[in-house]
Amino acid sequence: MIAIIWKELRENIKWGLLGLAVFGIALAYAWTKVADMNNFTGIERNYQSLLSPTILLAISLTSAIVGGALGFLQIMPEQKRDRWAFLVHRPVSLETIFWGKFAAGFLLYFGATLLPFAALYLVAARPGALPAPFDPRMALAGFVDILAGFTVYLAALISSLRTGRWLGSKLLVIAGAVLVMGVISNRMEILYSVLWFICYSIIFLIAARGMISNQGLWNPLRKVAKITFFVVTLLGCVQLLSWSLLLITGLFSSNNVSFSNGSRYSILKDGTPIAVEYKNGIPSKVLSLDGKDFLFTREQMARLRIQTLDRQNLDTSPEEADNFSYREIGRYVLPSSSSTEGQWYYSLLGRQFMLYNCYSKSTKCIGILTPSGYVAAGENSDSRFPNIYPGMGNISSTPIFNNKVYYIDTLNLTTSLIYTAKDKNNIYQASTFTPVISDDLNIKIYFIISLAKKILVLDKKKTTVIALPWAHDKKIWSNVGFSMMRDESACFTVSTPSSEIQSKNNWQFPIIIDKYNTQGQLLKSWNLKDQPEKSRPIPWHFYAAGAITPIGWYGWQDFSYWVGAKLKISSYQRMWAFTKTNWRLQLTLWKLSLLSSVISFIAAFWVLRRKGLSAPTMAAWLLVVTITGIAGFLAMLAVPEFPNRISCPSCGKKRRVEAEECEHCEKPWPLPVKDGTEIFAMKR
Repeated sequence: MIAIIWKELRENIKWGLLGLAVFGIALAYAWTKVADMNNFTGIERNYQSLLSPTILLAISLTSAIVGGALGFLQIMPEQKRDRWAFLVHRPVSLETIFWGKFAAGFLLYFGATLLPFAALYLVAARPGALPAPFDPRMALAGFVDILAGFTVYLAALISSLRTGRWLGSKLLVIAGAVLVMGVISNRMEILYSVLWFICYSIIFLIAARGMISNQGLWNPLRKVAKITFFVVTLLGCVQLLSWSLLLITGLFSSNNVSFSNGSRYSILKDGTPIAVEYKNGIPSKVLSLDGKDFLFTREQMARLRIQTLDRQNLDTSPEEADNFSYREIGRYVLPSSSSTEGQWYYSLLGRQFMLYNCYSKSTKCIGILTPSGYVAAGENSDSRFPNIYPGMGNISSTPIFNNKVYYIDTLNLTTSLIYTAKDKNNIYQASTFTPVISDDLNIKIYFIISLAKKILVLDKKKTTVIALPWAHDKKIWSNVGFSMMRDESACFTVSTPSSEIQSKNNWQFPIIIDKYNTQGQLLKSWNLKDQPEKSRPIPWHFYAAGAITPIGWYGWQDFSYWVGAKLKISSYQRMWAFTKTNWRLQLTLWKLSLLSSVISFIAAFWVLRRKGLSAPTMAAWLLVVTITGIAGFLAMLAVPEFPNRISCPSCGKKRRVEAEECEHCEKPWPLPVKDGTEIFAMKR
């Protein structure tokens, strides 16, 4: 084994060094793009980190190229001029040869990828390398992409060892590895990505080991190797169908953007509710609440701002970070506001607001905002906000930390505590609020806080201006908007029923606009008809994607969502709730997938019957094709070597070439006709 590993390293070290150079150049180019301040403006500075799409794309693409090239170059040169026959006839087993090649390829691949990535990590970790806080966990996404690229190396081994045409199972194996890369990368948690990588690597590894031990043929493979090779090819068929669907969609889909039509209720600056009708996304008519055309003056055109309020209880614990994937910057750093001095961020690691200079070459942190106030960079400050993750999953000027609401004034560099609740789960939402939508700059700023049982409006002196109760059942009217007159004489709530409740109850619940005085007393209420929006038609390629998806996948997906929801895993609970809410659409996809499975079953039965397979073999293939659909049917055509059959000279039916007797008439092959060239005497 050691001798084979050294032999592989000596022969392929040049390809490993070339891969290291290619990977390093790609990362260096991506880093220059990310670090170049001239390429980013405004919110795009959020991507200046190791989680930049530019860096992740470079890692994913080049790791796949390096892995695939290394796998092919380990096998294909030895298949020329009968070098492979010389190799396999050495006094070692084929399995030993395989594990030697795999060990050498493992070392070369991870040496060529991890070394440049480690250098990139060290560069990014330097203070001032980027105008944003650095978190070591940001490197996890790139590391996972490197792991995912190793599956392409394993796929290249399988494809090189496979006996067959390139436009068949060889190419499908590579396509399957591309699909696996996406599956591994697109997980919410790093643990799931690593587990998927281990599972798929074992599948690819068993298939590759079977290929080298059986000269790349299907029939001599053991059952486990057959199953794994079929799974790899099946994944390639799914990816190939997806690419085909994307190509057809790009060629024939319309680029026209469709806008929803309907009406929206609004409130003018003087407190008059109106209905605005929209056509193709543009306001077409303004009506009074009795349905008549409404003409208003230019003075009335400035509308009251309607602030959306949250009626769902938000847990402001660190688990709120689970809403972000480990590949998203929001898991580690939350962008806040911009100022003339730079960009503000909230660091979840340091639990402080940090100001970075992003307008000059000096990109180091220049200031920090803590609960006790502002300190310049370099000064010691042990003050931290009380929680790792603020409520609402983002950073506004009024973040929620446990049961406290702070006001972060990045303009004046001040921090103030504006509200403290008795219970940390009592605060739903907090935000700044300006009453009127207009060009007037002399508008007061208020703080609006949604609590469990009421709505509070505070002024900048932290004095309660208005306190309102939640007037309607939140299970029905889950969407609530708040608005207030500029002179603080009255305020409004706009309660809209959820579309799910409306669709179940034939749109019988109205939209309710309530007008209150500053003491919270109801002055007037309007019950307005809620018209169902004209839903946009679902594009045809969505149904096509449902048809090519195996019915077995839908079954496994819904089952895993149900189990995850029972185990109270947050991401699975959300997906299971979405599945139950959109059960009609899910049922349609199930029907389309079932139809494609039936068509695939019929086509597979016709093909297998013509190939003359035994009844148990046919039954096994038909069961697999029924579960896996169109992709399984294509994999069935690409994977096995079906027996060659010709017409029997005796009965005329198709019979196997290698069989001594016809399976239909049980007669042997007829003796060849004597033509005088025989060199052996006939048996008497």
